[in-house]
Amino acid sequence: MKKAFLLTFLLGSFWTLPAQKQLFIEPALLEVHYSHSMQEDTVRKGKTKQDSMILRIGKNHSQFFSYFVFLEDSMMNDPKAKKKAEDLKIKAFETGDFSKFPGRHTTSDYIYKNYPHNKITVTTQRLIAGFSYEDEYLPQEWTIWD
Repeated sequence: MKKAFLLTFLLGSFWTLPAQKQLFIEPALLEVHYSHSMQEDTVRKGKTKQDSMILRIGKNHSQFFSYFVFLEDSMMNDPKAKKKAEDLKIKAFETGDFSKFPGRHTTSDYIYKNYPHNKITVTTQRLIAGFSYEDEYLPQEWTIWD
């Protein structure tokens, strides 16, 4: 059963690999790393998922994403690193330890603010389909007090 699941997973991951499209928007002026913890299922209280999130802030735009998804995207587009990523996935399923699993920990979304102009763009991967959508971007108006 375990081997059948592993084989299905590996074959499925071949079909879910998105073509990485790189687009330079602007340089990041600041990069902030967040530790993200979430309870995905309200039925299993106390069981949380951990992630490491990155926020890149430029002069006009920002990008927010999971470090682990970025790592997997990078590894899957490098022939030598791809083998390492596949080995890590197999090891995670064999041991049940997904802490070093490259890929989705809490989200596979990449969120771009003000790109294109006055829009929020989200790109994501769900099961075998990758897609993106846009929404209106309304910047927050801040009032800073003493």
